[in-house]
Parts: sequence; structure tokens; C-alpha cells
Amino acid sequence: MTSAVWLTSRGARARQRNLALILAALIPVVVGLAACSGNGTAVDAGSSGDILGDTGPCVPNCLPGSCGVDGCGGYCTPCDQPVFDEDPAGCLPHSTLCDEQARKCQLPVANCVDGWCFIPAGSFIMGATRGAPGELSTPVHAHPVVLTRGFRMMQTEVTQGEWLDVMETDVNPSPYAACGLDCPVSGITLYDMLEYANRLSERDTLQPCYELVGCNDTSGVENGRECDSAVFLGPDCQGYRLPSEAEWELAAGAAADTVFTTGACDINSEWGENPDSSIAQLAWFAGNSDADYPGCQQGQVEDENGVFRDQCLGPHSVGKKAPNRFGLFDVLGNVEDCTGSVYHHVSGSDLAVDPGFAPVLVGDVFVKDAPTDPEGSCVHSKGGCFGAADPALAHADPGGFCWWIPNNLKFGRVGFRLVRTETPPE
Repeated sequence: MTSAVWLTSRGARARQRNLALILAALIPVVVGLAACSGNGTAVDAGSSGDILGDTGPCVPNCLPGSCGVDGCGGYCTPCDQPVFDEDPAGCLPHSTLCDEQARKCQLPVANCVDGWCFIPAGSFIMGATRGAPGELSTPVHAHPVVLTRGFRMMQTEVTQGEWLDVMETDVNPSPYAACGLDCPVSGITLYDMLEYANRLSERDTLQPCYELVGCNDTSGVENGRECDSAVFLGPDCQGYRLPSEAEWELAAGAAADTVFTTGACDINSEWGENPDSSIAQLAWFAGNSDADYPGCQQGQVEDENGVFRDQCLGPHSVGKKAPNRFGLFDVLGNVEDCTGSVYHHVSGSDLAVDPGFAPVLVGDVFVKDAPTDPEGSCVHSKGGCFGAADPALAHADPGGFCWWIPNNLKFGRVGFRLVRTETPPE
């Protein structure tokens, strides 16, 4: 077994966040000076009309009970719809999902067919962490995000068996091949994932979504596929692609306002890895991902009482935990899900529409035994992995995947699942 040590970090002391106060600061009263567009209404500015022109300031279109963008560059009152009928402790999730067409709040619903789950277009609050007892690995800011395209997402992460089939190879790149063909594939580069997406698109007679430029031909062998760049055809591409960070967060978090999709009822104040917590029903993480196959990672894990225990950790077969409210398995834990969004150290804080679609992903040459933290571009990877402490399981946590750092492939903590845009806008 590998001798690498996994030490799960503990968060800061308990500090209850108040999402309502954060959102109140994020949603200003808009008094635009430009002509109104969208659903906003221009009104007579009275005595200031000579200064502002004939149109006057834009009045936000936020009728009682409506949600979504206000037509003036702002956002109406965020949705706050209880997911459960009863919540006496006030720690269960509320849905922030808004149907932008109907301007009504809605609850997430599982709609899955043949291993793909539909995620509707709409808006939600990204970066929501109500109930978190401490900071995430990187500070996030709750803010409204509008996704104008519905999409279908793979119900599970791509497995080792699926990888071997689509890539037409008998070389398993995963450091955890002993876990089995139903376990998630990992130990691959970003460009390996994009090549897989293109091959799956071609097999299903769909338009590939990526143009890979200047690539080697070592996919699945040693260091994996590297390219000079990858040109993304855009989210209206007909084929399969990686999700943006915002798409992934909507799908994985099911638009919940709480730090975990299950709520915040049993989170230890020290972010301990509690194997009996509600999040453990959804995720393989440091508290429950014991493994006994060759290649599992030997280390120590700190529980919610501050006690360290020896444990060998590794991924598990997909689909063995409960699904989330959109019907997706293993969006939290097991292996992280790679996205197509370039990593940023500071999360957004303003209203955003379809963020995170990078037109070009620039490659960095992966060199075996290179320094552990060289300079280069990374992408967001989300959801935490089998060795993660509680904070990394938060759907808002903005993790990163720098595929060209040797240990990131060696430890095989990042996998992926694909999406396909359901109905491109007319």
C-alpha cells in the first residue's frame, strides 16, 4: 500500500453565517441611468428628467412573490422555499431555485433516464453555506447566478470500465484499478477527459465540443495526454462536455441554501469526519471510505472528537450511496468532479449569467517528479474526495485541479462526469 499520509484538516471554530444578511448586501436597490432593457420599466423621472433623458431610471420588475433577474441588472428576492414540510430546528435546506420563465420558485426534482439526469435552466444562489461552522478551504461569496440552458448530467462519475470501453484500450490509468471497473476512473489529465468527451460524442454521432491542439499520444499511459490548448466550441455544442463550475454547483447542491445538500443539522463545530452524519449517507469521505484493496492510501484521520485513527482510504464503486434531489450519485465524495471552468482564487460576488465557460484551456506540460506547486493554469474540481474532511464536501467549496502536478495524478483524487446541453436557446 502507498505510504502517503492523509491528514484531514479541521476548520475554524464555529461561526454561524447568516445567508439572509449576505444576500441583502448583494441585492442593491437599482437606480440605473441608462435606458431600461429586459423586464424593467422606465418611469418619468420628474424634475430629473432633463438630466436623465426621456426614459428615466430603470425600475426593477419584482412583483410580489416573483423571483429572478429584475430587468435592471439586479436580482429580486432570492427563493427560500423549504425542501421539507417540517424543520423544527431550522437546519434543513431551503431551495433557492427560480424558474426564470415563470418567475416562480421551485423545488429540485429527479428526472433521470438511461443514466442521465435533467437539470433545468433557471437561477439559484451560488456559494450558499448556511449552517457552516467555519470557513471552507477558500472563502466564497453567496451570489445569484442565472443559467440560461438546461442540461443533462451523467448520473454517476465515469467509471474505469466506461473509460476502457470508450477509449478502446486495455490500459487502466487509475491508481485504484484494484477497486474495480465500477469504480470512478482517475489519474488522468484534463485533456484525457476532453478526449473522452469527444470520442463519446463521435460514437453517438454528435458534434465534438473540443478541438485539442498540439497533443501527445499517451492517453492512459504514464503521465497522460497533454496538449498545447483545447478550444471549446461553447455550451451550445451538440456533443458531450465538462460542466461549468456553476452548472456543477447547481446540479450537485440541488440549489440548497445550506452548506451541505442534506442541511446543517449534525455538523460538528470542529468540522470533524463523522461517519454517522447525514452527509455520510450521500458521500464517501474520510469518515467512511475505508478500503482494503492494493493501492489504497494509508494515513490517519481525525474524527469529530479530535481522535486520530489509522485508516487506509480509497474510492468505492459508484452509485452505492443515496442520490441527491436531482437523482445524481456521488457528486460529493468518492473522487472530485472536474469542471471546465478555469480556477480563480476569489469567487464572484455579483449577479452572473452563464459564468465559467472558458473558450480556450491552455495546457501546461506535465513533468514527472516536477516541483509540487509549479506555476500554471488549473480548473475547478468540486465535491471533495474519499480522503476529504467535511469542509471539502460543501458543494460551494471551490476546489482546484492542477493536472500537471505529479501528486494530483498519483493520488487519483479527481475524476469527472459529462453534461450535454438539453435545448440550446433560439
